[in-house]
Amino acid sequence: MSPIISRVRKWMSHIPVQDPIDRHMAVLLQVMLMGFITLIVIAGGVNLAITEGIPRSAILTRTAVAILIIGVRLLLLRRGNYGASALVIIRSLEERSSNLETSACISASMIRRR
Repeated sequence: MSPIISRVRKWMSHIPVQDPIDRHMAVLLQVMLMGFITLIVIAGGVNLAITEGIPRSAILTRTAVAILIIGVRLLLLRRGNYGASALVIIRSLEERSSNLETSACISASMIRRR
């Protein structure tokens, strides 16, 4: 294993969480948060490339705010506050699933009306 990869693994596994189960989950949550930030950066770049009607400043502002929100959670996690970071992820996933369920119910009711 290269020295860079071993340093990154050591940095990622060094989270000041006392509970061993939470520590393992914190490493996974950290990877998820970094993945979300990466996706937001990619989505911001794609939005800049393909949109014409929306000002660039609006796209950059939305992208920066999203990165800031997730970055604060990542910072809290790196400081040992696992609960606050996990809560935000759980709430956002609950919101997404309820929106998905709502849209599925609306779609199903619209199909039945036909």
